[in-house]
Amino acid sequence: MRKNSKYFKEEDLGNLDLLTKSMMNKLFHNTLIKIKEFNEDSQMGLLKLDIIRDIFALEEYLEDEES
Repeated sequence: MRKNSKYFKEEDLGNLDLLTKSMMNKLFHNTLIKIKEFNEDSQMGLLKLDIIRDIFALEEYLEDEES
């Protein structure tokens, strides 16, 4: 269920989802390309991935999703 869906008409929620996804893709496109270029077999690549996890609190997010 969408957190703020009560503030929008049902017929607008689909368009809102499309707009949100489009904005997120635009914001994170270059970042995701760089992350995909990390070499997971190197110390530097693993360090970069750890930094990304820390910056975006991905460990906390993954733990929340599992519970």
